[in-house]
Amino acid sequence: MMPQEPVGLGLSLNETSKLRSVSLTEIVGILELFKENCRTKGWIVSRNEDWVKADNEYHNFIFARPPINAYSFRKIAEKAKCIVIERGAYRLVDAAYTAWLLSEPPMQTQEELARVITENQALSEKTAMYCFSSMATGSIACLILNKTQSGVFKFFEDFLKSRIGIVLTSNRDNSQKHSAVSHNINRDQVAVTA
Repeated sequence: MMPQEPVGLGLSLNETSKLRSVSLTEIVGILELFKENCRTKGWIVSRNEDWVKADNEYHNFIFARPPINAYSFRKIAEKAKCIVIERGAYRLVDAAYTAWLLSEPPMQTQEELARVITENQALSEKTAMYCFSSMATGSIACLILNKTQSGVFKFFEDFLKSRIGIVLTSNRDNSQKHSAVSHNINRDQVAVTA
């Protein structure tokens, strides 16, 4: 399959060069584009919530920005629930997998949350973490921790690489069992219109 051209989400280069940090709005825009791609695979995608249903399992995406404390993170991750709206009624369902999409977390926070996941085998099998942060050059860096068997999260990583234009690299032999991924990507590829 030929890689697709990276997509811009609506702002010009002049507008995006003014951005100083990776905003939740940018990350939401990336996820919205990703959800559209999920529909092409026949997966069920929530219009209002941030989950994808594939192979009869819910894959939940949670947005967060610092500060997020490790205790709250652990408790939410252990519960692994998501909201589903069916016929106008809300219902809480178990999420088979949860991906945390974090905007600009300090390194200490990244390390602390990574420890929460990697020190608990059950959490590491169902929880992934994507830490988006900006670099001085204006490009985006992303730390990825994903030891799940989620096909949706693997597709998300492929999407970041092939559709948004991010080159993913990983160090699977890392003693902390997580992958550091640095992306040299221009802001105009992930900026979102208001």
